[in-house]
Amino acid sequence: GPAGPLSPTRVMLHSIFGTFVFVVLVTKFTILRVLRRGTKVLPYVGTALFLTFGVIWGTSVADFIGR
Repeated sequence: GPAGPLSPTRVMLHSIFGTFVFVVLVTKFTILRVLRRGTKVLPYVGTALFLTFGVIWGTSVADFIGR
């Protein structure tokens, strides 16, 4: 394929964590806009968002690194 071999496991993980990014973003915006509190929780939500982007990047380049 244009992005390298399409391993079913890699595609599944990429899809799951891609969906999780949206869940974490909605959670973060809900805390900020609707609840207007949660300052103790926001660093953890931000860390989860950063790590999730890292996993998505990792699943994107996994086939290229493995070659």
